[in-house]
Amino acid sequence: MLPRFIEILDTLEREIYFIDEATFSVSQTRRYAWSLPGSDGPQQPVNSLYFVGVAVIVAINMDGQIVKLMTRERGIDKFKVLEFLTKLGQIPTSKPKAIFLDNLMAHHSIEAG
Repeated sequence: MLPRFIEILDTLEREIYFIDEATFSVSQTRRYAWSLPGSDGPQQPVNSLYFVGVAVIVAINMDGQIVKLMTRERGIDKFKVLEFLTKLGQIPTSKPKAIFLDNLMAHHSIEAG
């Protein structure tokens, strides 16, 4: 099925871009607490060591080359998706663009539609 899909994409006469986002983190935040025997509950919450995650959004073309990349701390929201799409749209090409997105909720908003 995938080879047939690629054949169809080749007939579109468009610059084809695939876009995806990911967030990477070295660790997770976990809250731990302790309590003394016979007490009513946790006495002292303690946070584990936390590293800020890095979020990326990237567009690749049919050749697998990175066309546009954006990184930021934490996550990618719908406003960052719109900013990314705007910047991607400003890249000059000889053919119209066709953009394929995954099913991220930010892509379903009115602004991104």
